[in-house]
Amino acid sequence: MITLHLTRADDYEGVEQLLRRVTGSITEFVNEVGQRPLKISDYDMAVLTIEDGDLTAFQAAYSKVPDQTAELLPLAAGRPGAVGRKMTAHLLSNAKDLTGEQYLTASKRAVDTGDFEKVRLFYEQAEHCASDLPRTYYGDVISYAYDEKIHIAKALLKQATPEQIGGASPRLLHQAALRDDYTTASELVKKGIHADKAAVDVIRAFQRSPWAVTHLLEQGMEVEAHNYRALHACINTGNTQAAQMLLERGMDFGHYTDWTKTNAHNYPLTNDKAFETLYDSWKQNFEGPDSMRSEEQQMGGMTLG
Repeated sequence: MITLHLTRADDYEGVEQLLRRVTGSITEFVNEVGQRPLKISDYDMAVLTIEDGDLTAFQAAYSKVPDQTAELLPLAAGRPGAVGRKMTAHLLSNAKDLTGEQYLTASKRAVDTGDFEKVRLFYEQAEHCASDLPRTYYGDVISYAYDEKIHIAKALLKQATPEQIGGASPRLLHQAALRDDYTTASELVKKGIHADKAAVDVIRAFQRSPWAVTHLLEQGMEVEAHNYRALHACINTGNTQAAQMLLERGMDFGHYTDWTKTNAHNYPLTNDKAFETLYDSWKQNFEGPDSMRSEEQQMGGMTLG
């Protein structure tokens, strides 16, 4: 009697090698033993057909275990080639109420194969298949692909909607900045990524390309009016043009100087020249009831450098 006790995908590797030596393929082996006392579950059979790449056998086996789609999907998604893509499409056409975590895991397996068409299937079927799909899903897949499969990341970004990118983590913009990838950063900003929480990191990452920050701000990169750390980053990196743009968009330089004095220990001012340039410009152009405050009141005993 031959009895297979397989509980994880890794368990199949040794069995697969053995069965292939016997008959050339797993499914042919199972068919050959016929009436012999082989004990194998319908789920195990479905897994073996994925490993074997037998689409017809897979469809037959899967029809007996449609309730185990969540377990089979990452296996099919991780199988490269046209057969793996067709298996994935078959599972996605029947998948419903998968958790967001399950769906993201399978999507990442598809990315690992480098098959953009397969990954696009996940993108297109996401809302149909996952019951609690997180708003960050689309950005999470792009972020995952950006590290190793950048061609997939760029293709996904190109077809993503503003709503999908609007839900992405700001970390994605920081990733692009770390690679000095202005093209991708610009596309993310144009499609409405919420950049404020990553603004400081983006400004620092583009320190050697300060023009990139000013262009992103011109394109509408989100920086809240009270995000004084972003203005601070502009000044410390010497990007006075970007700093001036933040002031023109409503950031209050007087409040920033107060913030700088309060946070001098954690966020020291390291570029006196840039600060003085901004301060002089602001002092000359500032209008309003606070314009009578003296320079001494503005600086308040502040020590630069």
